[in-house]
Amino acid sequence: MPVRKLTDNLQNIEENRYDICIIGSGPAGLTLCGELIDSGKKIAVIECGGLIRNEINDKLREVKNEGEIKIKNNSRERVFGGTSTTWAGLSAPMDKIDLEKWPIDYEELKKYYKEAHKYGFPNIDDFNLGSIDNIRKKSDFTLESENLVEKIFIAKDPPWNFAEKNGYVFNNINIDLYTDSTVIHLSSNKDSAGKTTITNILIKNIDGTEYKIFAENFILCAGGIENVRLLHVCANCSETRFWWYS
Repeated sequence: MPVRKLTDNLQNIEENRYDICIIGSGPAGLTLCGELIDSGKKIAVIECGGLIRNEINDKLREVKNEGEIKIKNNSRERVFGGTSTTWAGLSAPMDKIDLEKWPIDYEELKKYYKEAHKYGFPNIDDFNLGSIDNIRKKSDFTLESENLVEKIFIAKDPPWNFAEKNGYVFNNINIDLYTDSTVIHLSSNKDSAGKTTITNILIKNIDGTEYKIFAENFILCAGGIENVRLLHVCANCSETRFWWYS
């Protein structure tokens, strides 16, 4: 699997221009990359961790907590494949209330859930009440409450490891993987109409080398916590062309 190193072609900016830059190589990032593999687009995938876990990258998972809800370090993994390298494989579709502020409704989203099945996610049809009731009958525990609404998660057994299952995408010469590459700054331009667009990202590798990546489109696939951290780095991100997948 070809892996681009930050020390390659440091002076040749044209080498580092892409149509699409995906930040994160976990379930979201590699699912998206798999869908784009035949697009002909030049794609960069940026991963903060290495091909395997190491102590230096693991330290980057640490966060400061305020309040009673604690964030576990293993809720994020700094490694190729992201949390899919350690997760139990549990996932669930979003509820309709989750999409009230989205420009896409639940019925439109369902067709993409069906496509996601080929990437190791549960079949969306498994979440219908009939299938769930059949599972409940085999369980020793049943939740019965008038005050709680049950949220069902289903796990693939064994859990899908995206680094192992989807690493083939980097055999495509149009797709580059940058490892040990932490995004530390987002640069943007504002046009005459006041629209802000991300033009490049600044990344730092494990030995401290800083490097810029240019792209027409940037897509955040780093998970809920890391996506928010990255958006915090960017001024006026609510106006930018910066897609967010968690």
